[in-house]
Amino acid sequence: MSGTRTIVDVDVVIPLYNARNYVLSTLRSVLDGTVLPRHIIVVDDGSTDGSAELVQDLANTTDPEVRISLLRQANQGPNAARNAGTAAGSSALVAFLDADDLWMPPKLEEQVELISRGDAALVYCGYHEIDASGARREGTRIVAPELRGKVFERSLLENRISGSSSAVLIRRAALEQVGPFDTSLKGSEDWDMWLRIAERFSIDFVHRDLVAIRRHSVSAQSDTLAMLRNMIRFQAKWFDKARRHPEVMKHWGHLIAEFTRHAKDRHAALDAVRTGLTPEQRSLLFRRTGGSLPLYLVLKRISAFLRGAA
Repeated sequence: MSGTRTIVDVDVVIPLYNARNYVLSTLRSVLDGTVLPRHIIVVDDGSTDGSAELVQDLANTTDPEVRISLLRQANQGPNAARNAGTAAGSSALVAFLDADDLWMPPKLEEQVELISRGDAALVYCGYHEIDASGARREGTRIVAPELRGKVFERSLLENRISGSSSAVLIRRAALEQVGPFDTSLKGSEDWDMWLRIAERFSIDFVHRDLVAIRRHSVSAQSDTLAMLRNMIRFQAKWFDKARRHPEVMKHWGHLIAEFTRHAKDRHAALDAVRTGLTPEQRSLLFRRTGGSLPLYLVLKRISAFLRGAA
């Protein structure tokens, strides 16, 4: 590291779980930035592959210009790790970075500059996807930054803060007001957090691709039934705010139907919807069929067949 770079008042919180092959590259992407954070807090969430030891070795040998702390906890999931890391810091700004993602060198500098000259509580940026080897993945759907200002109602439809948690910079004061990540959510926790922030504050974005999101075989996106149950918990939590928006109800119903359709155990999926959502909620999500998800799925199959035959 060069001692000439500016230190900015930022805590970088990295939840770590068995990312031995990636975490040092992730940390170096922060240390190679055009500005440096005051504190990097890595929260080891019960790793068993030696990745925490790699972090500690780097912390022991890195220029003390940037403090690297390693916290350890029993495995509780990334939400709890992010909460622990945030609580351990004190900087005015907090950035999150998954232990297998990468930042581009100007990421932190450009976001700090933007948030410092406005009133936004959260600033995000564009991103691209890489595979396990670090090669850029082509042909994947990338959500470009487009929401700024007061965006709560527009954010209800879907998670449109591009780049997930690795792309955001947030004022600590805002995090203290809205509370920690919801540890009951296992997949929509970032969307839930952005909604809580957008409900009270403005957001903004740097319109540049500044983050590499890694997709690989151990990414937490393969258990469709678990994803369905998580989506049900998320929708139940935000239902009272979303029910006034028919386009949101229609889209949320579509999401539930798609997760159900792709679940290996269709009966378990239907039961999760029946027990996780009230009859009133189902009636708004599946308005076309009077709240019946099985009938809704039949109509979707018929519609797909007719489109294919046209």
